Amino acid sequence: MLLTHNADVNVAMSAGSHHSPLTIAAFMRHTEVYSLLLQNGADTEYRALPWDTEPFVTDGGTAAEILQARARA
Repeated sequence: MLLTHNADVNVAMSAGSHHSPLTIAAFMRHTEVYSLLLQNGADTEYRALPWDTEPFVTDGGTAAEILQARARA
């Protein structure tokens, strides 16, 4: 629904790890959302920062890097 109203798929969080919608989808392993965001112009080069607080511990990185790391976890 948000995409049909031209929501910006690249708006990153302004605190903490500064994740984008794409890096969050990668972290949560929501592959359908991940694909939808890519189809709508999500920035694949954006790098989220590391985060060390449970339950969202991540080394940060691009969405592809986060998705790979989560697949190994």
